[in-house]
Amino acid sequence: MENNSEFHIAYLKSRISKLKENLELNSEQISAYQKVLSIAENSRNYEEYLQTLGEDADLFSLARSEQIDRYRSMVSLYEKFGLEENAEVFRKKLTISTTSKSYMELATNLPQTIALPLEKISTEKINQSMILLHLLFQINTYAKRDLRFAKALQFKSEFLKLKSIDSSFSFESFFINPYLLINPFTRSQIVSLKKNLESLLGESF
Repeated sequence: MENNSEFHIAYLKSRISKLKENLELNSEQISAYQKVLSIAENSRNYEEYLQTLGEDADLFSLARSEQIDRYRSMVSLYEKFGLEENAEVFRKKLTISTTSKSYMELATNLPQTIALPLEKISTEKINQSMILLHLLFQINTYAKRDLRFAKALQFKSEFLKLKSIDSSFSFESFFINPYLLINPFTRSQIVSLKKNLESLLGESF
């Protein structure tokens, strides 16, 4: 291909080489860049290059591949940490990126996937569980029983708040992501803290 094509081909090769440093995170981009590179190397001139690219003459496939890799990685990351609400937001972004046919379509539809309520729920779950852990510690450290009892009642109230956000929450959840991320206690310590709480309130959790 003419018209200083060596610079364009050198750029594509350079990008592929860089992307291959992390195959797992860049698989979509590598495939997209390799396809464009193949067309560039096999085109006799710039006009043939554009003609072969067809609808992708603006190289939208490269931009889309970057979005797909990014959002796919974010879904995987949030799933790993048990932050399902955040993962769902990026699944929506991934779907939009995968199905978009143009820059305009991508720019128009992506903002619609910003699901602040979902992300807010995820944050509330973590914050609420931190309150519970703090209260459990206070219940077991205050000297006066009436203060421990007051904290136990507060724990029950906050526990019910968290249950309203995450109906599956239990003490066992402290050992499962996302709650495990902020739990500083061992299983035996949690069992002991729970026993003291239930003794104060005369009920089980």
